[in-house]
Amino acid sequence: MRDTCPAPPSAPQSMFFDHETVFGRGRICKIFQITAPMQSGDILHFHDYSQIWYVTRGSCEHFVEGVKHEMSVGDAFLLPPNVTHKTILKEGGSILCCEFYMEDLFAHNAPASDKMREVTQNISFTLLFQQELHSTQPKFTFSRKGQFLVERLMLSMLEEYTQAEVFFEDYLHLQILELLLIFAREYTQSPAHEMSKKMYDKYRAMVESTIHYIDEHYDEPLTLDEACRMSMVSKTYFCYIFKLLTHQTFVEYLTDRRINRAMDLLRQTNMSIIDIGLTVGFRDSTHFSRTFKRLKGISPREYRRAAKS
Repeated sequence: MRDTCPAPPSAPQSMFFDHETVFGRGRICKIFQITAPMQSGDILHFHDYSQIWYVTRGSCEHFVEGVKHEMSVGDAFLLPPNVTHKTILKEGGSILCCEFYMEDLFAHNAPASDKMREVTQNISFTLLFQQELHSTQPKFTFSRKGQFLVERLMLSMLEEYTQAEVFFEDYLHLQILELLLIFAREYTQSPAHEMSKKMYDKYRAMVESTIHYIDEHYDEPLTLDEACRMSMVSKTYFCYIFKLLTHQTFVEYLTDRRINRAMDLLRQTNMSIIDIGLTVGFRDSTHFSRTFKRLKGISPREYRRAAKS
């Protein structure tokens, strides 16, 4: 079963799309253009990849978590993963679309990439709170200069993606980073930036506090719903921030903490395997043994034997 945060209860009929299916295995992105009456993404859905849609002509209705927002020429949204939404393009409208998988775009342990990742996370997350912060819509309106740069760049990306010449994916990788840098530059110069950043930092701190609690209480019967209530953040935003901070889902992180502690106990004590499983938070020894073998490739008994030999 896929270990992802589900669509919010308000949108039980939403569809899920994953990047490997939508982009094609091995690709980091998908670039396309929609012109009315053609539609794309017009049913409620959510996905594991990020999305930038930029209105080049006319207007559209963008529904985010059940709330309708009007977007017109020069408007864009940078949508993070696992947010339920749909877009209805109005007559005469046209949109340039860039969709990318964050984990493939940014290399780990690279300072420049880490900085760009942080800025992107900040923008995409805080834009979702614009209604709460400023009574405005979860969208971004570029300056005239920004509109010119974004439209020219995204048209170039569309051509690169369509022609698919040698090294086109490497070139698109650089162009997506350039697009995000344009977003970041305009965003940091906007009046809403400082207040939005404070809100992002506030929610991030609340999730970080919950992560610390998990580290201390991993042996207790914790659930995702309990973690969300503890952090006072909705399930959608909790899952998003949690994945950004830990690079794991809630279940993956909790399971890793339990298995790592079990490995310590297997090496350092003579406790029975049944007692170790219960001690670290598993409901029964069978579940513990199966999970241990799935993650480590060997059973707890085999691990103990190898560690002590």
